Amino acid sequence: MRFYFLFILVGLTSTTFSQLKDTIFYNENWTELKDGSEAAFYRLYDDTDITGPFKVEDHYITGDLQMEGQFEDKDQTIKTGQFTWYFKDGQKEREAGYKNGKNHGSFKEWYENGQLAEDEVYNNDEEVGESRFWYRDGSLKSLYKWNVNGPTDSVYFWWENGQIELVGTVIDYDVQYIKYDQYYGMSGEQLIANGQGYKMDQYGSYSLEGPIVNGLRHGKWTKRNGTDKIMGQLNFKEGQFIKGYITDNGKKDKFKKWEREPEYAKGGVNGMAKHIQRNLRTMCKGGWRYNTVYVQFIVEKDGSITLGKILKGEYTNCQKEQIDKLLKTMPKWKPGMQAGQYVRIRYTIPIKFSAPQ
Repeated sequence: MRFYFLFILVGLTSTTFSQLKDTIFYNENWTELKDGSEAAFYRLYDDTDITGPFKVEDHYITGDLQMEGQFEDKDQTIKTGQFTWYFKDGQKEREAGYKNGKNHGSFKEWYENGQLAEDEVYNNDEEVGESRFWYRDGSLKSLYKWNVNGPTDSVYFWWENGQIELVGTVIDYDVQYIKYDQYYGMSGEQLIANGQGYKMDQYGSYSLEGPIVNGLRHGKWTKRNGTDKIMGQLNFKEGQFIKGYITDNGKKDKFKKWEREPEYAKGGVNGMAKHIQRNLRTMCKGGWRYNTVYVQFIVEKDGSITLGKILKGEYTNCQKEQIDKLLKTMPKWKPGMQAGQYVRIRYTIPIKFSAPQ
């Protein structure tokens, strides 16, 4: 859910990290780079260590410490023990415990002004006990009381002015995860009483509004943009999404899943396979590796493809040029969707280089 050794012997820990010497460079999006010419961050690690745990330090390109922690594996994918992240001024930004790559133990996060923003406890990636969240000024934002066996016993939200916003429970629904018992506006007016009422949810530049029945979304909900123009309709039954549509450039896009994966628009998987075959059918004069490579890219909100790169697999320079051409010539996809809104989604496909038939 979060992107993110107890220091008993401080002298020993400091000495160990000072021996880290090998370097990996990253850009602002934490994509690995070949060198540091355009880097925003860099990672120090000891490539001679073969026993683990494998300690690392991440630094801002200025040299200031950004993160320190350790991994179970040499590939630096499975977090273990405590990780700590820092703002550029050296103050803690976040600290979290991990076990086998999962959140385990205390998790805390701070605002840049030093105010605690979040305080939670995890057991094998599941929240336990109580989770608290604060506004930047230190006033309480929300409180969750977690049941060890799954859903919460109760959840409370407050407006920034201190007025109570919500009293409810968390249920195991993918769409409507909160059951509203009582809900109040910023001025204290009650909008939902004993699970019955009407609610508007804001999602950035658009909103969804509709009836709450027995604490759950039920019936027709309307999507509107910032000018109050109707942009779509979503139908719910007892908290679960049934079907809906949104309007994009005058066209209706119908969907039956709350979250939709991006899809190659011209023929789906088969159409994408044909596009790959057309662009990789010419053998390279400079060599050809018979291998499978994994290519990652971003499907943007408008369906265009950006930030393509080879994640894994061996290839020649000529094959890389062909993959770059494949991505540049790829037509727009059907974009991914969440909650009735197009979203950017990272997508990975395997490409197999095989001998010609």
